[in-house]
Amino acid sequence: MSSSSKHRHKHGRLKVVHKDCAQGVHGRISVVERKSDGKLIVWKRPRSKDHRHQESFRQEIKKSKYWRKFGVSKVKVCWHKDKQSLLKTYIKGHTLKQMLRDNDLRFSKPNSRPVKALGELVELLINSGHYIQDVNRQNLVFDGKKWHLIDSSAIHGKTSHSETRQKYKMAFLRSWSKSLSSDEEIHSLKSFLNRYCR
Repeated sequence: MSSSSKHRHKHGRLKVVHKDCAQGVHGRISVVERKSDGKLIVWKRPRSKDHRHQESFRQEIKKSKYWRKFGVSKVKVCWHKDKQSLLKTYIKGHTLKQMLRDNDLRFSKPNSRPVKALGELVELLINSGHYIQDVNRQNLVFDGKKWHLIDSSAIHGKTSHSETRQKYKMAFLRSWSKSLSSDEEIHSLKSFLNRYCR
């Protein structure tokens, strides 16, 4: 984040470190520091009093339980004590979008830790038997050892292994290839997906 986005404001037991560092359809996101132990947390506030924001937040809490159950994230989402906003686990690292943009992850280097860890995540997603929509470049963060899903759209119930695998394979190819500029890397992405989408 740029220095211009850094702030330190007080809000009860939380101190805002990065104010409104991201904005979505339903909420404004800030990174805050818990005063009791200095731990960083994501604080997501509704954009308005529209009831649809609260329903979206309820669904986000529910989805986070599935992410942890499937082993694809350690992100926990819960209500703030105000019962209007959310608190989420903060994952320190870089998104897949950032790493592809900065050339820190290359599918043509299949033995690199980020690529192997991404393959492990893909296998977990497929073996869950569920299809999680929107596992895109911005919703995956690498902490140096593992990738974590930090957001998603709907989670669809169990289907056959082959159908789940095919849905993920198509979604990954469509989304992740947007950051790839060379035919070599696109070919390497396809090889990666053939290897891990089994």
